[in-house]
Amino acid sequence: MKAVLLYISICLFLSCTTEPLTETFKSSLTVEGFIEPQKFARIYLTKSLPVIGTIDSLDIIDAIETNAKVELFSSKKSEILTLKKDETRFPFFYYRSNLISGEIDEVFNLKITLNNVEYESSTYIPMAPIILANDFQPAKTDSLRKLNIDFEKNHTQIKFYKCLIKKPNDNVYTKANPFIFNDSLIISNTFEVSFLYDKIVNGEFKNQMKIGDTIEYKISSITKDEYVFWKSITGDQTTLNNDILFTQNTPTNINGYNVFGYWSGENTIKETLIVK
Repeated sequence: MKAVLLYISICLFLSCTTEPLTETFKSSLTVEGFIEPQKFARIYLTKSLPVIGTIDSLDIIDAIETNAKVELFSSKKSEILTLKKDETRFPFFYYRSNLISGEIDEVFNLKITLNNVEYESSTYIPMAPIILANDFQPAKTDSLRKLNIDFEKNHTQIKFYKCLIKKPNDNVYTKANPFIFNDSLIISNTFEVSFLYDKIVNGEFKNQMKIGDTIEYKISSITKDEYVFWKSITGDQTTLNNDILFTQNTPTNINGYNVFGYWSGENTIKETLIVK
């Protein structure tokens, strides 16, 4: 995925406006935090940049927040998270738990203290997706394919999902098309979703799923809070939000002043396939 939330708050609207920028983002904290079953929590923190003129690499590095106190609480334990480094993605510094790992039916409370300001949030880990089958169908071009995945519907609750795809040589996952979806309108016991592996080629989004390719997809059950957050950013994925102050109005489950992002439980299934 990792379309960085910092870049969402900077680059997303730059791609859909050519007017001179006379406004700047107010200084704000961006949180991208998640916890998965049997895995340690990861919290990525960045601060927004003024959007005037050119932003250089030093500005981007300086936007990574490394001076926060990040605490995690479960019903059994509490701990202060440790700053770690991961050069495969941006931001390449993150806070990770070392004692608390994800468990189903557990509530995880997050507390971030930065510059004497506190931010708090709570989440849980949803049940994993139930995938019944997958196959490939022709897309627009004979050699291109779309990935069809059959899901089981749980009629006792609405479930929320996100999907990402990569090839073996890709360093990071790419948001599938569609990236997020839910089963709120499904009345049958099963449902099918078709995905494209769209990447930007020569300035255009083009499907990269070709016959003979190896792909790895991951489907994550996510919380409604994370789904609502991403929906406010991506919308229906055919238009971009043209409001340069959208970060101030985007739903978030982080409580605190001038904060953007999410803290969410995720439950992921991965599979590697050869495109046919």
